[in-house]
Amino acid sequence: RSLALQAACRRRRRVLENDGDDDDDNVPLRLFVDAMSADAPLGAEVVEELLECYCADRGESRVEDGSRSSPVERILDRLLWENRHKDSYDRLLPPVTERMLLAVTKRFQKDDRHGEALLYALLSSDWKLGDEMRTLVVSSLEAIGERDAADQFQRGGNWYQGAADEQRGESGTDWQKLMFYLHNQSHQKAAPSNNTFDLATALRLFSRADQASAGLIYARHCFRMRSEHNPPRVIIATDEEEEEETTLMWEMLAQRDDVFAAALEALRLSSHASLGVELYFSRMEDLSYFSNPSSPRYPLSSTEALRSLISEHDYPGATTLLTTLFHPSHEDYLLLARALHSTQQWQHITTLYHSASSRHLLTEELALFALQAVSQTPFITNNEQHNNMSEGEFKTRHFRPILKSAATLTGLTISQWIESHYWDLKSSLPDRDLHRLTKWKRGTIKHNEYSLALRQYRHHKATAETT
Repeated sequence: RSLALQAACRRRRRVLENDGDDDDDNVPLRLFVDAMSADAPLGAEVVEELLECYCADRGESRVEDGSRSSPVERILDRLLWENRHKDSYDRLLPPVTERMLLAVTKRFQKDDRHGEALLYALLSSDWKLGDEMRTLVVSSLEAIGERDAADQFQRGGNWYQGAADEQRGESGTDWQKLMFYLHNQSHQKAAPSNNTFDLATALRLFSRADQASAGLIYARHCFRMRSEHNPPRVIIATDEEEEEETTLMWEMLAQRDDVFAAALEALRLSSHASLGVELYFSRMEDLSYFSNPSSPRYPLSSTEALRSLISEHDYPGATTLLTTLFHPSHEDYLLLARALHSTQQWQHITTLYHSASSRHLLTEELALFALQAVSQTPFITNNEQHNNMSEGEFKTRHFRPILKSAATLTGLTISQWIESHYWDLKSSLPDRDLHRLTKWKRGTIKHNEYSLALRQYRHHKATAETT
């Protein structure tokens, strides 16, 4: 089996080097699968040639949404599973060698996948690397903006060991915290079990370090590593098999709200927000989330789905989701309100205001947006919908309930609330509507503004507040 696999790998390499097309370029991978199925051990040189022949592919290997993985990733995950779950005398595959790492790292770097290159280098080794591999690691660290870590590693230090404090959030970059965690997890025999720093936190750190796609690759790696008794299948990448594995992976990720939300964020930051929305609604349908108030709560995932809809500019969809949720938060309403305000979606802001008010989730900021929405609503003279009111009468009628609700939130009178938010109102409303709120007489506006500013200055100074 080893000889046949080596011959197939070399043939594939020759075809690729000559810019030819291989009629069946999955022969090496299929032979590898057969060897694993037959419990036939393979030596390091055979696996090195296998990885090198697939790393030589001309096409792009990046699949950022985690829905597919390359043969290189699948072979590596099988190697890592063997090394984590089996004793040395019982393994079918060798430990990851320097030659394997070189081939994989160069391939990932070619595709500008520096996060993935560092991820597999850390998962696959104890960072006892040769000069060439150390140079590649430094290059990838610099490419993702981790210059301090690159300098320390270049000087011979294992910088992740110096990041012990970073795991507790005391200092260091998000990438340093992440690498320290991954180093610890990669050298445990059992699957990751640290409840204070788990997959959700790792995915968030990947995203905050601008390596969201690497986070999705890591999520699939964790899915493949989860069983001590069942090795990850090394598949030929048929659509049916890929779809089945992806479905099972997302079922695992969706079991916990914090993990699911972190994975949805990674999809959004990898420009796959629409897929995240699809996965969210599929999971909520399984839970009867929108029809059963007692179903498990997924507040973090719901907020992330809302962010995804906003990023896709699906404001009607975001509004429908928010008004359908049984347990939305003030922050959810503000998240959508700010997005609607920034794009001047005045009608949607009005709808959002009424929903928040009826559910006792109104905030002063949303009230300010609602006042501006009324101000910006086009007024049509002699329109029956306006009951033949003048523009001033119409707007004043709609301003008052918003002002009353906002003032009630703070325990102020309407006039006190207007005065306390005057400068915000002045910057967002045209003068004619601002005067409808204050009811200041013409000729007194500048004097009243000066008096208000002076009173507020004296108040701030007396209470030692920032002016």
